[in-house]
Amino acid sequence: MFESENRYFQTHKAEFLHDYAGKYIVLQGESVKGNYDSMDEAFTQSSQQMQPGTFAIKHVVQEEREPYYLTRVFVHG
Repeated sequence: MFESENRYFQTHKAEFLHDYAGKYIVLQGESVKGNYDSMDEAFTQSSQQMQPGTFAIKHVVQEEREPYYLTRVFVHG
């Protein structure tokens, strides 16, 4: 899950550190859909535009110091 987004993030990490250091970026496939100051803001804003479970949120830091969690949200209806 999110293999494409993780690969894209790792490939472009130096660029992201330059442009988005300390931010949370939203990735969908191989494109950046937004950048935000917090994980909550990134998820809330992105969920209004895209289906949860179809995008990844990454914290742009040199080394990950805090754990991050990827979740899938299923909506039945």
